[in-house]
Amino acid sequence: MKRAITILAILAVVAGTAMAGSSVGKRGPEPATLFAADVLTHNVGNCELSVTDKGSVGFDTSGAPQQGRGFRFPRNGANYIFYASFLAGTDTGYVVDKYYNVSGAPIADSHDWKFLTQLDSIVPPRYLQQEFQGSYSDSGHPTPKGLVFRQYSLAAAAAPYNNFVFVRLIARNTGSSPINGLIGAFIADYDVSTNGGTDIGSADTLRRAVYINGQNSRVGGVKLLDPTNPGGNTTLYDNTTYVYTQHDDTVRWKFMNNTLRFTDITTPQDMSLLVSTPTVDLAPGDSATYAVAFIGAADVANWQAGADTAQALYDRLFLTGVEMGEPLGIPGTFALGQARPNPASGSSLISFALERGGPASLKVYDLSGRLVSTLMNGSFPAGSHEVRFDGRGLPGGVYFYRLEAGNQSATRKLVLVR
Repeated sequence: MKRAITILAILAVVAGTAMAGSSVGKRGPEPATLFAADVLTHNVGNCELSVTDKGSVGFDTSGAPQQGRGFRFPRNGANYIFYASFLAGTDTGYVVDKYYNVSGAPIADSHDWKFLTQLDSIVPPRYLQQEFQGSYSDSGHPTPKGLVFRQYSLAAAAAPYNNFVFVRLIARNTGSSPINGLIGAFIADYDVSTNGGTDIGSADTLRRAVYINGQNSRVGGVKLLDPTNPGGNTTLYDNTTYVYTQHDDTVRWKFMNNTLRFTDITTPQDMSLLVSTPTVDLAPGDSATYAVAFIGAADVANWQAGADTAQALYDRLFLTGVEMGEPLGIPGTFALGQARPNPASGSSLISFALERGGPASLKVYDLSGRLVSTLMNGSFPAGSHEVRFDGRGLPGGVYFYRLEAGNQSATRKLVLVR
């Protein structure tokens, strides 16, 4: 059923001297853009990933002619992704994507995402050795709501961070009406084995990740990095049942909202994966952050280790380790960082970022939901901040700290040990 992939154009990306001297976590001068394109490929590490300015990943379209390199591990190796896309939706009447739309034959791509700004390379990069940015909107959907995705993608050159690529999306409601119950998602038709016909896979709920094993000493998959609060879906599904004959917005929405979920597929076959986020309500002008890591490895154990490393690096770059008022590098960010240390025997530092100035609170609760500490409750400027939590007077156990600002909130877990 799959159409042959014919790569007619491969866009080279900036490497070498333009990226020299940058290191993980190093923030240089204000970056400039080097050039603009519809498709750019991260290729400085041990893997490659092409991103686009229209919501698709790997390639700009599922059929020939194509631009892009897909996802390759190791770099210059075989491609793992047949086609992939970011999605957003609230119900079956509003699912925005650039993926297969099957309502009978032939299979065709949706074109709901429309580019606003072409991709460009950020030079010098802010965080990792290779960074791209671009934006697109839902204006191609029959009933657009004014949703805009600002896309940032990042890749590192050095181990142990060079087996994955980050893609971070800032979803903003630019319309005049609320967008309630919004779910973000990423969907991908992976072919890790030759033609994808002998793949097996698993959804790792604990890691909020899905991987596909080609049984050829190669594993590829996706991990949800942000948001960190519970909810969403991590699932596999077989293409014969859910892609070739009925893959429309109704089916996509069932996977996005966790109505359909398959955690393991152990019978070798052609399959796809999906990760989705918890719901969020966006008032006009509000935004939400979504982030995933595309990871390659030689086996499942190394893939899982790579997923853990990716989350730790993401937290370090975007959610922790910032001083009061220091920008996170991406404007319009609402984020709650991991407490450090965690587990803790005494006090911990908690970092957070506010998208805009105004009232905000950070409170700590025990497992029963009882409020045990109010770390802050007042008016704060936009930007990044850090608060110390002193847990020495509390018994050991699991606690939750929650950040609230306007209609935005985030919750993380903290463990106290005695």
